[in-house]
Amino acid sequence: MWNLNYWVFNSQMNVLQQQLQVAQQRLSQEQIAREQEAQAIQQQLIREQAIRQQLEAELAQLKSVYEREANINSSTNRNNYITGNRFYIEMESTLTASFSECSGFGVNLKKEAYLEGGVNDLQRIVVGHAEFDDITLKRGMSDSQTFWNWITNTLTSLEKERRNVNIVLFNQAGETMQCWTLIGSIPISWKAPAFQADSSSMAIEELTLAYEGLQLTQTSGAGASIVQRDDSGFFAPN
Repeated sequence: MWNLNYWVFNSQMNVLQQQLQVAQQRLSQEQIAREQEAQAIQQQLIREQAIRQQLEAELAQLKSVYEREANINSSTNRNNYITGNRFYIEMESTLTASFSECSGFGVNLKKEAYLEGGVNDLQRIVVGHAEFDDITLKRGMSDSQTFWNWITNTLTSLEKERRNVNIVLFNQAGETMQCWTLIGSIPISWKAPAFQADSSSMAIEELTLAYEGLQLTQTSGAGASIVQRDDSGFFAPN
């Protein structure tokens, strides 16, 4: 009887040992699988980090290029930008005074509209002669008699002095950007300021010019040069 019990006990122990070995093998396999999975995840993280670093480097390079181009464009635009207060007027080939205002720039083309029979949704436009608006110059009065001498010549002399007057615009860097030439200009009006004993403001005189043509260049020429009509009856630009 004792032998039978021992045999049963021994058989059960063998079964338990086999089950334990199977469990240990399964646990070892699962541990190996988890380690392999952790290694794969770590490698994936390393690859993703490398990609992220590469993208950050490319983004920083693009940002640097963009900022450099923005600075260049900003500087170029700033230098090429023309403000309304950066101008001077060449009178008698020199800057004879500081002008506070120059107004009246403009040209209008005469037009005539013709209506064609049977065409109700269109009109024919025929362009005629150009009409240039008068230019008004204002400056602080000084001991310079440039304006007055010119208007006096126009009033008294049979041979009127015609001048090519330059109105020069420049950018923030002081470079000449545009030069408008009033071809064959002549004064048609001069106004003195009102004088008041209690006024402390600067005395401003006005000179209004009419002209026969308008020319635009990017360089200033011989401003206010006295010109004569050529054989065709027109005044030559500078």
